[in-house]
Amino acid sequence: MRYLIPLLLLLVTGCGLPRDFGVTPDHANKADLNAFVETTYEEGRLPGTTIIAFDENGLLYQKSMGYADLETQRPFDEHTVMNIASVSKTFIAVALMKAIDQGKINLDDKINDYLSFPVTNPNFPDTPILVRHLVTHTSSIQDFDAYAHAYYFPGAATLTKKEFPKDFRSYYDIMRANEPLDESELLKAALTQDGRFYSPDAFSSENAPGREYNYSNLAATLAALVIEQAVGMRYEDYTRKEIFEPLGMNETWWDNTKVPTGRMATRYFTREVTIPDYHLLTRADGGVITTVSDLMLFANEMIRGHNNGGSLLSEAGFKTMFAKQFSQDGESIGVIWELGDSGGFRHNGGDPGVTTNLSYNATRKRAMIMFTNVEATQKTYAAMTRIWNAVGRYDFKPEGARK
Repeated sequence: MRYLIPLLLLLVTGCGLPRDFGVTPDHANKADLNAFVETTYEEGRLPGTTIIAFDENGLLYQKSMGYADLETQRPFDEHTVMNIASVSKTFIAVALMKAIDQGKINLDDKINDYLSFPVTNPNFPDTPILVRHLVTHTSSIQDFDAYAHAYYFPGAATLTKKEFPKDFRSYYDIMRANEPLDESELLKAALTQDGRFYSPDAFSSENAPGREYNYSNLAATLAALVIEQAVGMRYEDYTRKEIFEPLGMNETWWDNTKVPTGRMATRYFTREVTIPDYHLLTRADGGVITTVSDLMLFANEMIRGHNNGGSLLSEAGFKTMFAKQFSQDGESIGVIWELGDSGGFRHNGGDPGVTTNLSYNATRKRAMIMFTNVEATQKTYAAMTRIWNAVGRYDFKPEGARK
């Protein structure tokens, strides 16, 4: 889960897979690189994975291994469909900047100017939460046990605790009782003092809004609800109109019931244990359903915008999105995007049976994307990191041009 499991916490907060690829190649040629990647994939016992590296001229590297579904041995490739977990938050960033370009909202607006229910940190009642705070994870809103209600398992009544890994079992009773709430209902229940999921842990008691970075899925979802109210359109419809369709992202959805049969990856705890089907109720913070191929279209537009050539947003919009908005402990964040040491940007994601990563190194002018349909355990996480490092460090110049 995007905050419940320690290893996935590393991934979603940007501390998991390497932030910027190194500059020293580990492998002399592509055959050596492929052999290393294939061996590491097997050692990690990943069900399926695709990793790509690309620049402004196109693909530099693409490697798919394993299966989208182990039982049917359906191959995992760049067109395999998965939810992309917290990488979905990057669409919140673009949607917000688009709404700002359209004059619908501003970063320093108070969120309660847009919400139908007030959200205020009761420990700091005189400090309003601003839009800026939501998209820089400085709102003082904290993820707590209520976030477990964001996962709806349609077949929960038939599930037993033994079917859940140990890390999940403390949340078994919550998940088994979950019902398909609307995002706004869940947020109201979690963040208002008379809400049925509310707890004093919903807000920081030590830091007022704007004072400290604390990664929050609930805050990101609340940002999408604010955007929805500002533009007068469902967030899912707005992102489709303003992002998916202009970029030709025809393999991207919000609702997994719309995905063509046989296209979705099966999600796994391990190769031996399939994750029961689930839906994300807080779709904006983790529920984009897409392919490596489609996410590359989005990433390329982000790269163009970063380099003053994008079309989705104004030049000022892109600059603001990728500008440092907040720093803490040597880490910097723009609007949602984590900012890399290279001057680039990145975001990672993790959900049950999903691990994803998107990163752009501005120094090397190279981007990478990786999808894997498995839980980030110690073994799988180590394998993913080693594959990511190897591809990221490889020198993709023509063989004869390398020194």
